Amino acid sequence: MGNVISGRGTKQKQRRWPKRIILVRHGESEGNLDKSVYRDVPDHRVQLTERGKEQAKKAGELIRSVVGQYCKIYFYVSPFLRTRETLKEIGAAFSSTEITGVREECFVESLWRDIEMNKIPESSDNDNLNIVIVSHGLTIRILLMRLFSWTTEQVESLTSPENGEVRIMELTGDDEEYSLALHHDDQTLEKWGLSPQMIVDQKKRAYGPKVVDHLTSYFDLLPHINLDFGKK
Repeated sequence: MGNVISGRGTKQKQRRWPKRIILVRHGESEGNLDKSVYRDVPDHRVQLTERGKEQAKKAGELIRSVVGQYCKIYFYVSPFLRTRETLKEIGAAFSSTEITGVREECFVESLWRDIEMNKIPESSDNDNLNIVIVSHGLTIRILLMRLFSWTTEQVESLTSPENGEVRIMELTGDDEEYSLALHHDDQTLEKWGLSPQMIVDQKKRAYGPKVVDHLTSYFDLLPHINLDFGKK
């Protein structure tokens, strides 16, 4: 399956890209609750709180509802304890036959290299391959920057994901580009710090430029249309 990866600008022949790339920030940690924890516990050993485990469990349930049945899941996870504990709760939503692998690493170039070199296990007849990345707020923003070729200034305007928050990108359209707009509405994207132009770009990726431009023109005309024709 050919594909144009967002921001890469080159078409890859016979390449199977995941249907979805799903980003999850770890659940609430002891360090989120009390910064003084870092005085006694190394950063990579900070654990989830009970609330954080519940957030992770709900993230798993949300992901399950999105990917549906007959899915394949490949996990990337930061080696920190709080992300691994988050993965444990998320993974409970899936059977062992649905999970094709787990890699304890979450670097952008590693992800692209694994995809391009076909290192992610999948069945040949499966079209529902999903990559789930369990990581940290800054890493997630950098991943989004890499995927969509956002500038440093655009990324600086983004809010950090909440603990346990899920951000879903899905392939769509003839050009098979990833978009956030299929699973997240304008209000959510605005809350995350996307500018109006960034939101339009996401919608064009999801629905095609002609559809978005047509709808934009239509709604721009509404203030100038007399809607009182039925009144006397």
